[in-house]
Amino acid sequence: MEKQGTLIVLDLYNCMETAMQDRQQLIHTCVEAAVATGFDPGEPTIRINEVTGAYAVAFLCRRGHVTLHVRPDQGFVVLDVLSMSEHADEKTLVRTIREYLKPGKIKVTYVTRGDFGTKNDMKPRSSKDGRTTQRLQSMGRTFRRIMLKPRSM
Repeated sequence: MEKQGTLIVLDLYNCMETAMQDRQQLIHTCVEAAVATGFDPGEPTIRINEVTGAYAVAFLCRRGHVTLHVRPDQGFVVLDVLSMSEHADEKTLVRTIREYLKPGKIKVTYVTRGDFGTKNDMKPRSSKDGRTTQRLQSMGRTFRRIMLKPRSM
């Protein structure tokens, strides 16, 4: 089976404070980058934690999604970009958002979705223990050989 998509997960540390505080500009940057890279995004959904000031932004795209979890108090952003399309350029989208946030440190994880490798990898892992049956058959042969063997005097 061929791969179905790519998920890129970024942990962005020590991001620029002004970029994280301006929610509308961050959303605008993400939407523009998604449109420019072929993601065809829908309307963004925003959830704000009034206590901590943290917020999450997510928008579904025709064949994927973009999600940001922002912690302005910690300078930390988690960015998930899933692309299930051959025509969307997820790396350019990630690069554009990363350049806007200007993080001091980045951790990137790539996950290939739907890639099972070889056909053997797709089969469920199960095993049958045939050793007991083989042992009983072997013992039967040995027992018959011993019992049917002529005894010498």
